[in-house]
Amino acid sequence: MSSGAAQAMIHAWLLNIRSIVFEGRELPKFLSILTGWGKHSKVVGDGALKRAIVKLLDGMGAPFRVAECNIGRFISTGALVAVWLRESGTLKVLILQDDRTQIESARLVHIPRLQTIPL
Repeated sequence: MSSGAAQAMIHAWLLNIRSIVFEGRELPKFLSILTGWGKHSKVVGDGALKRAIVKLLDGMGAPFRVAECNIGRFISTGALVAVWLRESGTLKVLILQDDRTQIESARLVHIPRLQTIPL
């Protein structure tokens, strides 16, 4: 799986878990994200997928940490993830957006006034 696809899957998975939390259902005792430890990378334990997921989780402020017994697995308790998902700003970081759309919208604001020309 590519790093981009994995990141999109993390977003989708966390949004799904968020809906479970807001339905009042209980999460499992532990949650984990398995990236693998990068055995085919130039530096063992430093795979591109793992680096991308670390950056994503850190950027979101997600409460996952690398498991002590498996450097290719991120873990957290269900209770801690549920608390994080209930925080007010979490939904905003989970929803994916196309940044190009925002840039294009900003460019449209600067278009000079157009006038109709009779034919």
